[in-house]
Parts: sequence; structure tokens; C-alpha cells
Amino acid sequence: METLSQPLNLQQIELLKLFKHDIPEADWQELRTLISQYFLEKAKNEADKVWAKNAWTDEDAYKMLHQHERRKSV
Repeated sequence: METLSQPLNLQQIELLKLFKHDIPEADWQELRTLISQYFLEKAKNEADKVWAKNAWTDEDAYKMLHQHERRKSV
């Protein structure tokens, strides 16, 4: 058995406790979807805050999408 180089954080331990019981595949898929939706919603809310803070318009978004920036590798 492989040992972990870092201890688990509290969130990981809680998830392991939750999943110590056999969970049907359909339930597991539903949980994965719920977790994904949760983080998607958080990302959308943060993006909306940045959009509002900068007062961006649809035209600004179009320009950003079609802007080409070349950056040097560090």
C-alpha cells in the first residue's frame, strides 16, 4: 500500500467518511453532477462580479475573444 506524502485535509476526510459505504453508480454520478454544478455556479458568480466591476459590454467580450496576445515564456 502506498503512503501519502501529505496528510488529507478536512474536506477530503469528510468525503471519505461519506463514501465509506457502498454507493450505487447512479447516485455517485448524481453527486458528481451536483458538485460540478456547485463549482460552475461559483465560477459564474465570480465572472459576473468581474464583468460588472469593469462595466464590460458585449462588444468588449467580442474584442477579448478575438484579441491575440503573444507572451514570452518565463
